[in-house]
Amino acid sequence: MNMADLSGCISQLKILGNNNAEFINCLGKGFKPDGTRHPHFFSMLDADEFVLWANKMLYKK
Repeated sequence: MNMADLSGCISQLKILGNNNAEFINCLGKGFKPDGTRHPHFFSMLDADEFVLWANKMLYKK
């Protein structure tokens, strides 16, 4: 599990002035449609939330 490394990375980015850095825990996510567990499967991503976030990051003034 690399959660500690990733949260440390986010902390360092914030220290360096990146106010957009955010750690999102995906514990308990990552299941294929047939129900089998796969830690890198895209069910971790909420597609609607991601599109809103991406638009906000790409088109902010």
